[in-house]
Amino acid sequence: MIIQNNQYSQNTGNNHSLRSFTLVYMILAVFYPLLGLALKVYDKHFWDPLLFRVLISGLALSFLFFTYRNTAFRRKLNLVNIITYATISGHTLLLVGFNRLSPIYVVSTMIALGLGNIILKSTRQFIVFTALFFLLAILQTFFIENPQSDKVIFYGALLIISFTGFMSLKFKTPGNGELASLIANNFNEGILVVSMDDITKYANTRIAEILGCKVSDLVGSDIKEFLASKEDKNKVLGKTTTRTNGISDKYELNFRHTSGAIIHTEVSGNPTYDHNGKATGSVSIITDITERREAEKKLERLSLVASKTENYVIITDEKDQIIWTNEGFERITGYSLAEISGKQPKSFLHGKSTDPSTVERINEKKIITKPFYDEIQNYTKKGDQIWVSLNVTPLVDEQGQITGYITIGNDITARKDAEENLKQKAFRLSIIRQIDQTIIASESLSTLANNTIDNVIKLLPTCHEVSLSLLKGNDGEYDVLASVNDLDAPKYFPDRIQPILEAGYPYLVSDVEKVQNSVILEKKLESEGFKTYVFIPLIYGNTLLGTLNLYWKEVHPKITEDVEMLESVARDVAVSIKQLSLQHALTSKNRELKSKLRELKSTHEELQSFSYIVSHDLKAPLRAISSLADWLIKDYAEQLDDQGKKYLNLLMGRTHRMHNLIDGTLQYSRIGRKNVEKETIGVEEIIDNVLLMLSPPSNIAVKIYQPLPYVVYNAVQLQQVFQNLISNAIKFMDKQEGQVEIGVSEKSGMYEFFVKDNGPGMDEKHHDKIFKIFQTLSPKDNNENTGIGLTIVKKIVELNEGEIWVESAVNKGASFYFSIPKNKAVAQIDEDKIKERTNE
Repeated sequence: MIIQNNQYSQNTGNNHSLRSFTLVYMILAVFYPLLGLALKVYDKHFWDPLLFRVLISGLALSFLFFTYRNTAFRRKLNLVNIITYATISGHTLLLVGFNRLSPIYVVSTMIALGLGNIILKSTRQFIVFTALFFLLAILQTFFIENPQSDKVIFYGALLIISFTGFMSLKFKTPGNGELASLIANNFNEGILVVSMDDITKYANTRIAEILGCKVSDLVGSDIKEFLASKEDKNKVLGKTTTRTNGISDKYELNFRHTSGAIIHTEVSGNPTYDHNGKATGSVSIITDITERREAEKKLERLSLVASKTENYVIITDEKDQIIWTNEGFERITGYSLAEISGKQPKSFLHGKSTDPSTVERINEKKIITKPFYDEIQNYTKKGDQIWVSLNVTPLVDEQGQITGYITIGNDITARKDAEENLKQKAFRLSIIRQIDQTIIASESLSTLANNTIDNVIKLLPTCHEVSLSLLKGNDGEYDVLASVNDLDAPKYFPDRIQPILEAGYPYLVSDVEKVQNSVILEKKLESEGFKTYVFIPLIYGNTLLGTLNLYWKEVHPKITEDVEMLESVARDVAVSIKQLSLQHALTSKNRELKSKLRELKSTHEELQSFSYIVSHDLKAPLRAISSLADWLIKDYAEQLDDQGKKYLNLLMGRTHRMHNLIDGTLQYSRIGRKNVEKETIGVEEIIDNVLLMLSPPSNIAVKIYQPLPYVVYNAVQLQQVFQNLISNAIKFMDKQEGQVEIGVSEKSGMYEFFVKDNGPGMDEKHHDKIFKIFQTLSPKDNNENTGIGLTIVKKIVELNEGEIWVESAVNKGASFYFSIPKNKAVAQIDEDKIKERTNE
């Protein structure tokens, strides 16, 4: 393949010259026939002038010359070109040597030039060529009298030749250089033409796309500048000798893309020559194989992974015959590739436990050209059963035909065993849930025992005997509540078994025949045909309540697993036994409580009656006595001596004190009997009202520490509390200059209010006494104190979730404290009030 720029221009020039001479040839060749048709002149002398023949012959020879000079046309020596050369040469000889034109000549000219046009253009021109020929023949037949066929055919031939030639000029065919460039730029591979010193002379658009640059960046540049490594550059330098010796070869080169990526290519190089046969460089077809190389690398990695993976890999042909297996296959199945090559996997992996329906399903899936997943039970070389998961991928050719399979197998035996165990456990858990439900629904110990035994038999159908026993007392005797076959269960356990049960451990004998130093119990069970038995303790907390007993007449291989489950059942039974016991006790307590409530209700009613009696029947005599004493003092004052007056005054004081005592008692009894309405109130306002009612004497100073909070309380009750505490401080003041302090502090979500005085104080031993009803520290006749005030205060505070206490010593005053829960909403009101006062 010789592609060089000087050849492009030379061939293009030849083509232009050829078209010019062809046009002149057609004008001269057509002029005379058209003129002859127009004048209807058929005289042969009109056609014989020497000038016409010379012109036609000269143009024909010129045509031959320039077509030969056209390199591409000359090199394409096929049958059509040979016929074209021969026909035109015959044309010239016939024009010069004969007066009459031969029909054979005309026909051959038509065929040759028609084929030539087909080569230059397309089938469409040949169709036009043929249509015009037949149209001309029809015109000759209908419109020309006495047709002379030779001339008509000749005219028609020349007319058709002129038309097709015109079409060839109109649809310009590119020259050899243009055509080669057009083909190269539309070629799917990259094309490079380089000189002997590796300077790029030509590059098509594809190679520019591969390298991520422009064609102009390549042309005129040293191609080695675009290579990826020194090794690639040395490889190109070594091709100089190959080109000089005219050797074509294939090799790989790595180019560097403008983005920096490495482009792997395959190069097919061919030397180029000048007209003298001297090597001028090479033309190379370059294929981008980057994707292929990456795929090969991935395949290598996959092959390595497939060889070393824990899973096994099998590659089979379309008949499912083994071609290759990895190391994992031999490790899992025990079969080496040499043993099984050419065999179908099913011929040696399947066995009696392999499910035929699974095999059939897998075979059906293999017909479809889609990957699929399945699981099957196979056998190893040693005969062991294994479960295998299969990921099968069919290998399909371009026609969609399956050519083989890649199967990746994974040993899932452990997972399958775990799934089976889970199924068993799920079943057992469902039974245990039923047991729990029946246990909960049991209303008596006998029902509980029977329900438990029935469900345990469902849980363990191979068990021959189940019984449930309860421990009667501390002497170790058991009472059998229920059993399956009325087995004579033990009422006492041997000394070596009882401590184990009390410690909360089951006593298990897996095979009674292997027990050494067996006791009477074991000998008895062995004589009755039992091989395996277990006693499960019913433990609640640290207390042994009883046992759940199970017996088998065959050695039970999974007794250890069953014991773990039975222990769970035993725990639930023990809880239910305890619950039934507590429920029985609770029922008894409820009956007792109902009796107490009836008594309390009766007492409450009696108290209400007593309150009515006190408030009405007792006060009336007191009022009468007080009135009578008052009358005696007023009406008989002159008759009474001092002693009599003293006694009457004492009588009036005591009746007044008795009246207050009755009022206090009624007031105390009413506290808590009815729900009182609470509201958000300011403590400062309450204290101001109390001080206004008490009007402290001038020798007692009352100091209030601000600010005082807002609380949620019943206003009347809070006023009672402060009134009682402040009035006591004033009443018992023994100092000339008395002091009373009122304030509050916050501790642990509570408000702690205090009322302090500098009065006589009290001994610490009286701190609790003063809060008890009717208790006073001073003689009752010396003051009007009833001993109920502080009792009422204590009851009010405690009913409002607070506490009250006193701190005092003799001659050191007294400090009374009481607490009120702090409310969040009220606390916000306090903060707002403080801000208002600060702003003021």
